[in-house]
Amino acid sequence: MRSQPVSRLAIYCYWEYNDPLTDAATAGIELVLQFPCNAGQTLSRKVSHTHPVCRSAPSFYVDDFMKIEHTAFNVTEPVLMAKWYVDHLGLVIKRRTTDAPYAHFLADDGDTVMIELYGNREAPVINFPNLNPAEWHLAFSSADVAADTARLVKAGATIVADVHQLGDDTFAMLRDPWGVPVQLVRRGTPMI
Repeated sequence: MRSQPVSRLAIYCYWEYNDPLTDAATAGIELVLQFPCNAGQTLSRKVSHTHPVCRSAPSFYVDDFMKIEHTAFNVTEPVLMAKWYVDHLGLVIKRRTTDAPYAHFLADDGDTVMIELYGNREAPVINFPNLNPAEWHLAFSSADVAADTARLVKAGATIVADVHQLGDDTFAMLRDPWGVPVQLVRRGTPMI
């Protein structure tokens, strides 16, 4: 599990000979911090200093915060849709079932997040073709939005909003062959 940064932790260290925090950090000692919670309880978290040199505020990391593992979509054709997402968007199948509901867990190339496509006939399916992309869309990072837009259109996607610039970011909004809104984005300054 990857560690998550703790923002604005009010602990500072300076390289002074007698500074016990500096000694603890350079020795790699784990510290335990306590955070206030609801109902007067206290939540303890183990944190570790990860930088061997600390000039202002050290970076601490918490190992047990939750993070998004996957988001799931009940779709009409999960097998075909999963194949298209693997073939054309570069996702990788991490797990799948060969019986109904044909669940496919697809991860990005960095194994940082997954989507699940499945076909549960007893549950409603979102009417993706009638969904406004401003309500909901699935966004993919792209190194070349124009080239990826052209490539995906050849593979059956349709353009909702062609390549355009907003500030330093480049976008295009498409729909996959099943009508799911898919955004391509190249950030001027990456956010993650």
